[in-house]
Amino acid sequence: MPELNDCEEIRNGLKKIAYINISKLPALKSTPVDRIVEAYQKHRGLILDQIKTYAPNIIFACNPHANLLLKDLGLEESQWKQFGTAASIKISPGQSLVWVAHPSQRSIKRAVYVNDAIKASADY
Repeated sequence: MPELNDCEEIRNGLKKIAYINISKLPALKSTPVDRIVEAYQKHRGLILDQIKTYAPNIIFACNPHANLLLKDLGLEESQWKQFGTAASIKISPGQSLVWVAHPSQRSIKRAVYVNDAIKASADY
């Protein structure tokens, strides 16, 4: 996948993406896991309503809220299908939840991160 700055097609594709911030506040450089869990629990109803309203084909999430969301959707962690550094699970025939590492992570090379996310999302 080309860099965002080098590809108008990628930039235009971003216009089709809805971003739901779990904490509902601008992000800090990092957030402790317990604060994310607390924010998810606090805003759980709103988050689930947003997902229902937007009705996305693919939902990307990272830890810890990927599994919190999974439980709220009535699915089990054991149902994840692995795609290298990413995983996916079918929510319904036209909708999947894709687990990826947080985008700010530095331990996975960009090409691996992107390609694994694409493979997991293509499985839907």
